[in-house]
Amino acid sequence: MALELRVRAHSETGLVRKENQDSGYASATLLMVADGMGGAAAGDLASRIAVDEFYQIDQPSSGEAIMPSAGDAMIEQLEQAAQRANDRLADLIETDPDLDGMGTTICGGLF
Repeated sequence: MALELRVRAHSETGLVRKENQDSGYASATLLMVADGMGGAAAGDLASRIAVDEFYQIDQPSSGEAIMPSAGDAMIEQLEQAAQRANDRLADLIETDPDLDGMGTTICGGLF
């Protein structure tokens, strides 16, 4: 039996903020959303950086069954992407103190 994943995305600024600090990405192998921390400095930039790092690990699927060890490798890829995003944010804050407090939450899945 073949599985199929259908995705729709919608994001709004909301009633309080003037800008949307959400970023997202969807493909056949990766789904993610990053939500910039509202009220903190440059949450929109933080969420874009996070999505960019996760986008870098997106690879087309071979369609073959994934062995347990491959699942471990996928988790490691996700962890490394999160660490790279964190490092990039820290580097930006170091060069521009006005960005201090910048952050984002991330949620996603790699298939």
